[in-house]
Amino acid sequence: MTTPSYQHAHQTLQTILREKLFHTPEQPLPWWMRVIRWIANHLHIHLGAHALRDVGLALVGVCIVLLLVAGLVLWRVWRQRAQGHAVRISTLDLDRGTSLKDAKAAFSTGDYQQMLHFLIEGLLLHAAFEGWVRLQPSKTLRAYARELLTAQASLRENAETLPMKAIASLTDTTSVFHMAAGLAEAVWFGQQSLDRDAAQHVLDAVAAILEQKGMEAS
Repeated sequence: MTTPSYQHAHQTLQTILREKLFHTPEQPLPWWMRVIRWIANHLHIHLGAHALRDVGLALVGVCIVLLLVAGLVLWRVWRQRAQGHAVRISTLDLDRGTSLKDAKAAFSTGDYQQMLHFLIEGLLLHAAFEGWVRLQPSKTLRAYARELLTAQASLRENAETLPMKAIASLTDTTSVFHMAAGLAEAVWFGQQSLDRDAAQHVLDAVAAILEQKGMEAS
């Protein structure tokens, strides 16, 4: 038996290696790898298949983190609105003598959202003037409502030493404020409409509180 030459063995090996069994068809790149490659080519960055896969996985991870953060932010905003924490009234540089006038002007033009804003401003200024609440820009309507209820409970505990008129005034103010704040939350954040009769009702209720104290000119 003769020993094959090196050239003959090499040719035989090359023939065998050309068989389909030794050739795996090239798999198409996923769409996201083609996108990354297109971006890399336009940025003149040369990336191999493994590098493209690593970059793609990194981008997927970043996108997942961003989606989670966005979802958390949206959930917190929704939760805060549901609890009334997103409803805030700025009480800086306000004039007690114009809140009700501005509210009536807004009512006459059909701008009930702005009317509610002025009415709540007037009620808060009135409550602060009486010493029932402390005005702070960071407070919410719910916080002011709780503060009024606390003041009301405190006055009732000392009812024997206080005039009934003071207790009745705080009780009326608290009730009207709760009504106005509830409407404001529904209109501002619940996207609910306020008809003219309901707007007239809350305007009259707030006016009865403010005009009784002589805070506003009718």
